[in-house]
Amino acid sequence: MTRGSVLLALVFAGAFLLSSWASADAPYGIRSIPTILFFKEGAIVDRVLGAAPKTVLQGIVNARA
Repeated sequence: MTRGSVLLALVFAGAFLLSSWASADAPYGIRSIPTILFFKEGAIVDRVLGAAPKTVLQGIVNARA
């Protein structure tokens, strides 16, 4: 995990689970690194491909909370 992902995990403690996989083992058809999937009640509700600023990720989490 990167420093940014750890910071987001601290900011949104309890709001989400943060995981990472080796690209060869990635589920959900991930083909681009980094890819961030947002789930709610077990379903993918949003996806970010490539690098994104913290504000974008915070906005998605806030909108889906």
